[in-house]
Amino acid sequence: MIGITEPRRVAAISMSKRVNDEMNFKEEDSVVSYQIRYDGNWNVTSTRIKFMTDGVLLKEVQMDFMLSKYSSIIIDEAHERSVYTDILVGLLSRIVPLRAKVDILFLIFSRKEFFLIEIVGKFSREAIHSN
Repeated sequence: MIGITEPRRVAAISMSKRVNDEMNFKEEDSVVSYQIRYDGNWNVTSTRIKFMTDGVLLKEVQMDFMLSKYSSIIIDEAHERSVYTDILVGLLSRIVPLRAKVDILFLIFSRKEFFLIEIVGKFSREAIHSN
């Protein structure tokens, strides 16, 4: 499963609906779903892409430190730093060396640049400039 964190609940819900529509999935199939604090439409067996808030992923780290059900984790809008985002960065930097295969991406936007920071085993960084 691919896990994507969003800093706000509204973003997690709207992004899951948009991706679901653009990929032409039926909403009842729950292939693309969301989970926020007290609500969600994800299904353990059918969900392949899960949008969630930072706090939900932190809760999942408490229950499964290795985040074993995720093949990739994307931290969207990482430039909107919060305590949750900072804790997640620290925890994910500990999880990566312990997992055989996991991709972690941090998406950071500024006015002039788009940064995609990819962590695979060792830390690496790519900056993609959009002028």
